[in-house]
Amino acid sequence: MNRSIKFSRPELMNFSDVTLRLAINRHLPDESQQWPEDELVCMQADLFADFRKRYLAHEENATSFKTYVGAYMVWYLAPYTSKYIAHSLMMDLGTPQSLPNFIRNRCWELVENVLPLAFWKTQLDKIDQHSRRTVFEGYNLLREVMLAEVAHHDGLVSQHMSDFIETLSLNFYNMSLEWDVLERIYEKMPHMHGSLVEMYATLQEYNAHNMRTSMRKPSSSYVHVPYLVTARAYSLLAAREIPVPLAEMIWPMLHSRYPLPAQMAGFGWELARGLVDMVYYTYFMVSDHMKRSPRVGSCSVLGD
Repeated sequence: MNRSIKFSRPELMNFSDVTLRLAINRHLPDESQQWPEDELVCMQADLFADFRKRYLAHEENATSFKTYVGAYMVWYLAPYTSKYIAHSLMMDLGTPQSLPNFIRNRCWELVENVLPLAFWKTQLDKIDQHSRRTVFEGYNLLREVMLAEVAHHDGLVSQHMSDFIETLSLNFYNMSLEWDVLERIYEKMPHMHGSLVEMYATLQEYNAHNMRTSMRKPSSSYVHVPYLVTARAYSLLAAREIPVPLAEMIWPMLHSRYPLPAQMAGFGWELARGLVDMVYYTYFMVSDHMKRSPRVGSCSVLGD
C-alpha cells in the first residue's frame, strides 16, 4: 500500500468538525493536521437543514417528533428515576429478563458521563506523578513487546507500526490540553448538587452547547468536550491517541502502590486493543472504507 503514515492527513472517515479536532494540533508536530477549511462533516449542515424542513417545519410532524423524544427520554432515564417504570418497559418489550443488564448498562453509562464533573479533583487529590510514570512505563513495555512480535511475521507491518507509534499517545490525562483550557471547558459545569436527573440533564445541555458554539470556529481553535468522541478510528488515526475509559484512570484503580502487573491487568488490555486496532486501520484498511480480503488484490466493503 503506497502511503505515508507518519506525516499524512488521515483520510479514513475524513472527520473535520472542530469539536473533534482539539487533540490534534496542540501537541503533534504533524502540520498536515492543520486543516484549512471549516467544513461540517460529522455535523452536516445539509442534514440538519433537511431535518428541520421535514420534521420541524410542520406542526403535526413537530408534535409527533416531540412525542417520540419524550418517550425516548422516559425509556433512557427510567433506570435512574423509577425501578417500576424500568420494569414496566421491559415487560412491554417482552424481555423482563433483560432488566438487570439494562439497568447495569445505563448505570455504567451514567458513570462515564458524570465522572468528568469531578475529573480535575481526582487528578489533584488521588493521582500522583509516580502513578503517571508507572502507566507510561507499562505502555512502553507493551509497545516494545508488540513491535517485536509483529516483526517475526511481517517486517513491513512492523515498520509501519514503528513510524505511527512515534506520534501515538495516551489520553489518560488529556495530554493535549493545558490546565487553563481544561478550566475554561469546565467552568460552566454544575456543582455536585441537585437530583441525579437534574445533574445529568445539565451535563447533556452543556455538551450540546459546546457542540453548537464550536461548529464554525477557525481550524486552529481548541474547542472540545472531553470524551465526547467515541469513534475509535478517529481517536487513533486523527487524534493519534489510544482512548482509555475514565473509570480506569482514577484512584484506587490507578495508584503507585499497586505493582505494574496488577495495573496492566486492569487497563493494559485497553492499550493492547488500541495498538491492535491501529495496525488494522493503518495497514489493512484503505481510506475509502474498504478492507483487504484474504485473497491478494481483492477488497470488500466494510460491513459486508
